[in-house]
Amino acid sequence: MNPFYRLAPFIQEYIWRHHWDELRDIQVKAIDAILDSPDHVLIAAGTASGKTEAAFFPMLSMLAEKPAESFGILYVGPLKALINDQFERIAELLDEADFPIYAWHGDRPQSEKQRAKRQPKGVLQITPEALEGLLMNHSGDAKQMFSALQFIVIDELHAFMGTDRGLQLQCQLVRMDQLLGRSIRRIGLSATIHDYASAQAWLCAGTNRECALVESREGGRRLDLAMRHFTLDGRDAEAADQTQQALYDYLYQQSRGRKCLIFTNSRIETEEVVAAMRERAERMGEPDVFHAHHGSVSASLREEAESALRESDKPAVVVATRTLELGIDLGGLDRVIQLGSPSTCSSFVQRLGRTGRRGTTAVMRFVTKSALRGRMDFEDIPWELIQNIAIIQLYIEERWVESFVNKPLPFSVLFHQILSALMQAELTPRELARRVYTLPAFSDIAQEDYMVLIRHLLETDIIEKTESGTLIPGLLGEKLAGNYRFLSVFADHSGYRVVFRQRDIGEIDSLPEPDEIIALAGRRWRVTEIDADRRVIYVVPSKGKTKNSWSGGGMGIDDRIALRMRQVLAEDTQYAYLYPDAKDALAEARERATRYDLDKPYSVIGDKQLLIHPWLGSRKMNTLFFLLNNVFGETLEIQSTQKIASGMGIVVATGLSTDAFWEKLTKQITGVSSEGIISIAPPTPMDRYDAQVPEALLRKAYVYNGLDVDGLRRAMEEAQREY
Repeated sequence: MNPFYRLAPFIQEYIWRHHWDELRDIQVKAIDAILDSPDHVLIAAGTASGKTEAAFFPMLSMLAEKPAESFGILYVGPLKALINDQFERIAELLDEADFPIYAWHGDRPQSEKQRAKRQPKGVLQITPEALEGLLMNHSGDAKQMFSALQFIVIDELHAFMGTDRGLQLQCQLVRMDQLLGRSIRRIGLSATIHDYASAQAWLCAGTNRECALVESREGGRRLDLAMRHFTLDGRDAEAADQTQQALYDYLYQQSRGRKCLIFTNSRIETEEVVAAMRERAERMGEPDVFHAHHGSVSASLREEAESALRESDKPAVVVATRTLELGIDLGGLDRVIQLGSPSTCSSFVQRLGRTGRRGTTAVMRFVTKSALRGRMDFEDIPWELIQNIAIIQLYIEERWVESFVNKPLPFSVLFHQILSALMQAELTPRELARRVYTLPAFSDIAQEDYMVLIRHLLETDIIEKTESGTLIPGLLGEKLAGNYRFLSVFADHSGYRVVFRQRDIGEIDSLPEPDEIIALAGRRWRVTEIDADRRVIYVVPSKGKTKNSWSGGGMGIDDRIALRMRQVLAEDTQYAYLYPDAKDALAEARERATRYDLDKPYSVIGDKQLLIHPWLGSRKMNTLFFLLNNVFGETLEIQSTQKIASGMGIVVATGLSTDAFWEKLTKQITGVSSEGIISIAPPTPMDRYDAQVPEALLRKAYVYNGLDVDGLRRAMEEAQREY
């Protein structure tokens, strides 16, 4: 049968009303996969390929034929903004049907949530944090609201995989099955997945269902890419500033009069770029169409920025961090500009996907810079430029993106789920273990370590044992779980709220001084009053130099990107998207790479001094640095180590000859094990609730979650064989 005629009449009417000539490839395949089997389904297709309709057309058709006496579809999205965007899209689809749709998250009114409780029907859209609140505090309501639930949709699946938030969601999916006493079908949507098998396994976790794969075979998009490079002279402050201003001039000209999205890699850089753009607009007497969009800007101002991009007849420029990577429909953008280099190929694909929608050419401009320091030629290599080229080539040549890796020992998430389960119900130790410890997210945690955590929580009054032997939250546990911030497992900045004339501007991490000038939402503000108890800062508009308002660093890179960077420096390929200044910078970089033998894993840079550059990703390089500093020092006669700022190399001063050092290093690495270095690992808190985890477990987490001893051993053995 023609797939169109398998759909409910109101969906057929929707398709006719929108003048669709045919269903897209991904939609045809999804209709068959969802209607013809009981499996979970992974729908993988490019941005703007119609994935949302591919999932909802057959699901709603099934519900139209056999209505559910509760919510029939639970949609989980990673961002409130994405939920709001999809709310309008799905609501239009449901306009002709008796299917209500509700959005449930922190920005939605309580009245809407109460209606959803009273009349659970149709579609409920929710964030993992709001779902946690339902399961933990209102499990009776949740059981009623989802009593006849048929599907759980996970949008932007790649945004969850490999993160603590994804582990939390994976736990929630199984807890939903436990609550309802049956297995609910899961539908995952993503435009950025390379490792389908791992994604399918993620969707199946904790169930006996298979997972069908639905992927699109439709042709790729047309790309218009170009890259410029600016070299700042770090030895001449005035000349460096002139080059920086020239970079801002280029950004202004590239975005002028257009719908444009500029991506940066930090909140600080976002604020600097918006300020520079506004200065140029004011100087030229042109309208201020610039907006800042990052996690510390208030929700209302972020929504204003998104709305400005959607207005079809006016230019708008939004400078953003990762907050606009995901699939919010921003309309027909003229172009995307990337300042610096994204740390992952996945981020590049997501950012590229913001433009070129609805069949148009995807236009993306890259702007990189480097600083000549004159101290070490290796550091003068324009690493941003090389990394950008490597990422672009991996995508063009192989359509490669990173595979996700879950933390094997997520003690922070385990703590969170233990306390959440006990807030939901009083449980015996055996019931708690069956309900939480057996969840797929914790399959690599030894039973002994689970018991260490339980005993620690009892000793610290986070949980307590009743006279009847059951477990309940202790005083400290109730205080922790009673705060709304407990619902999330990702890092909580808990910053200071910035207010101007009773309007929230956003948040900053650190407390400023009175009269200090801060940057936020693309503007400068002078601090007029500080309410430290309420963590509120009152401001007025101002001008002048600002101090950094946030902390935080960048993300690491994958091994595959590091290897492709080596290839970029070693090959003589001329990339068509490079401007002359970028071509010149690349030619100089290749000359330096030859001079330093960078195609090899190490270089001699002085008497008994090596530069180690084995072309490994950030995690393995961090492992090597840890071992050099904490394990191999005496054997290798190490006098000092220094990590290169780019992260691509380590300078080591040694009492050994360079050949002897390298030979001993490779032998030493073959004898190291993860278990063997736990005792010297620092008990460093890295995740949200690590403060509640005992030191012994934090040391294990540091080694198994943060380092990669086995991967480093294999990589160094390969390097030894190659050279």
